Amino acid sequence: FGSTLEYVYRAAQEVCSQTGLLPHVNAGVMSQAELERMRQVSASQGLMLESASTRLMAEGGPHFDCPDKEPSARLDTLEAAGLAKVPFTSGILVGIGETRRERLESLLSIRRSHGRHGHIAELIVQNFVPKAGTAMADAHAPPLAELVWSVAAARLLFGPNMNLQAPPNLTPAPGQGDEELAGSWRALLDAGISDWGGVSPLTRDFVNPDRPWPHVAKLAAATAAAGYELMPRLSVYPEYMPLLGRLPTFFNPLDANASLDGNAVFDGNAALDQNAVLDRKAVLDAAEWSGAALSGMWLGGASGGAGAGAHAGPASAAAEWLDGSGGAG
Repeated sequence: FGSTLEYVYRAAQEVCSQTGLLPHVNAGVMSQAELERMRQVSASQGLMLESASTRLMAEGGPHFDCPDKEPSARLDTLEAAGLAKVPFTSGILVGIGETRRERLESLLSIRRSHGRHGHIAELIVQNFVPKAGTAMADAHAPPLAELVWSVAAARLLFGPNMNLQAPPNLTPAPGQGDEELAGSWRALLDAGISDWGGVSPLTRDFVNPDRPWPHVAKLAAATAAAGYELMPRLSVYPEYMPLLGRLPTFFNPLDANASLDGNAVFDGNAALDQNAVLDRKAVLDAAEWSGAALSGMWLGGASGGAGAGAHAGPASAAAEWLDGSGGAG
């Protein structure tokens, strides 16, 4: 292959043609033309902004000598994705030396791009976790309170309908027990998340291989305790399917000539049937979730709804976190 992008394109093409899976591609900083080409073999794409602060690029900073971390380059990719009509994931990284003000500025940068194009399907607020053998191996991980504050800020800035995620396998907890972890998950739910991101019973987290995915049953129980249902989703949210227009011919299990109307959700427990439609308001039993053709988990409301009303509670709680009246466990 002549480039990494060529390799990724071919790999996604093989996934499309050989399986019923719908790829989500994270291929770094890309041009509009490159995003449009990758769009032919993927259902969605993504690139974390991490931070819009150029201060972090200075010598000694976490992004020093990392040209692909240049905020303007990443924001240009967000813009290009909007112009290419790609359902896109982005977000911020908490705890790499940025200030709270810089986090807000980063979130506002993403919001401005989304306001122009309406393409940010998912927003991730992820906490930094030190890794052995890296330049920041000895850096301190941010406490739960900082992550929760950031989630609450994101919910207030983006409103009730944004799909807001915090990875559950990275969640800070005061102890190692299930009860402590469940308490931390509850804090994130109360602050406003509506998506747990990719949680796979089949593969590990290749970006954080030392942080195994939580068992789906435990995550479902913690989610239910907060008044929500754990539900499976595809790598593209139903409401963002219209951006794709028509699926490419590589998606063999689907009718490539059928226009996507945003209401079709496909059964991950069987081979994809172009006629199969799952009611978005149906509450799925998490115990029956197989993960075959699913890439993540999202939350509906206690009544099974997935609209603005489902986030009314967390959005209200977000304000409490920001003004300091909320707890962290």
